[in-house]
Amino acid sequence: LLEFIGIPARGEELEFPITAEEWRGAAALRLRFGLQPGRYVCVHPGGRAPARRWRIERFAHVADRLAARGLRIVLTGMRDEAPITEAVKRTMLCSCIDLAGRAQSGTLAALLAGARLLVCNDTGVSHVAAALRVPSVVIFTGSSPARWAPADRARHRVVAVEVPCRPCTHWRCPIGQPCAEASVDAVMREIDALLGAPA
Repeated sequence: LLEFIGIPARGEELEFPITAEEWRGAAALRLRFGLQPGRYVCVHPGGRAPARRWRIERFAHVADRLAARGLRIVLTGMRDEAPITEAVKRTMLCSCIDLAGRAQSGTLAALLAGARLLVCNDTGVSHVAAALRVPSVVIFTGSSPARWAPADRARHRVVAVEVPCRPCTHWRCPIGQPCAEASVDAVMREIDALLGAPA
């Protein structure tokens, strides 16, 4: 499209500008919670439609397994996703930091920029991670990975169970959400591919 209207193309990479104020906001959060860049993982279990969310208990299991490796777990989300992150926190065995609703999108992006990894549903934060070159594992339920997954499949790993009803147009799945049956082990395999298997 850009070339068609006479603007030279500059590649296919996404960009997500972060202001100085947003960088300061993220630095304040890291200081407050003792987060060191590269030593924490962002887990984003929310998503607008319930049909597009992986199971809470499976996010909790993945978070616990990452915490067992010595990584701090930061749960992220918008204000209306706080009940989801709270449910993950209650289900986890390890401690975590729940920042849902406590950081605007730019500050959240700046915080994400210092993360070792993002684990999330197919939602907007996966594209922020792609723009910031933060490794991610994106769990697809109802939506199409072929259409919506980040282009760089080496840095951004996709986990999806094949189902005949994808892509889904339902807000809530009427058949029990078989697309959300991806296993914790399947997600951990992709995490190991990015971070290396634990010793």
